Amino acid sequence: MRSQEKKTVWPFPARFCYPPGMSWKNRIVEQRDIPPGELIANPSNWRKHPKAQLAALTGVLGEVGLVQGVVFNRRTGHLLDGHLRVELALRHGQTTVPTTVVDLDEKEEALILATFDPLGAMAETDKALFLDLRDAVVVENEALTSLLDSLASEPLSAPPSVSGDKSSDVRMFIFTLSMAEGDVVDRAFATVRTGDEDDGKVLVEICSRVIP
Repeated sequence: MRSQEKKTVWPFPARFCYPPGMSWKNRIVEQRDIPPGELIANPSNWRKHPKAQLAALTGVLGEVGLVQGVVFNRRTGHLLDGHLRVELALRHGQTTVPTTVVDLDEKEEALILATFDPLGAMAETDKALFLDLRDAVVVENEALTSLLDSLASEPLSAPPSVSGDKSSDVRMFIFTLSMAEGDVVDRAFATVRTGDEDDGKVLVEICSRVIP
């Protein structure tokens, strides 16, 4: 093993491969039922819920019930996901709400809050599969029927792009390099940030200087 190592993380365009074998950290600390009055809304929550969404979610909760917990950050005492479910729980006198409790710092909380819903919205749709699914669904709730019918009439959608890249996903490489190798790569990416070079040239630089 090298005596001096420098661990560096760089975001790469989607055309570069994701490294295998990287372990994800589990930030979930517990699953438990919490009174909705104790689940404080996040002051930075930027997602607002219109009446149509409220009515549709009320219909699902009435016909099926809860199938997913809300997400609560123990460290900050704020919700990360599930604000509307908590609001409806308070309105309808629910004593507790199933809750996934996580432990994140404020910067991590901000990242999750900013990306949680948009990441889900990036999924593409298969119209034929949805129409088959719609035919299998039987509901009496007017708001749910309206929602399903509107989805069935929508055209196929594609996910939004990320940071102007032609692909719809962003991937990441993690390397452990010597100090000298890390300095070479840092200088290469500093060049990109100044706008003097493009991603491809920087990758060539990395490969030629670092990879034997």
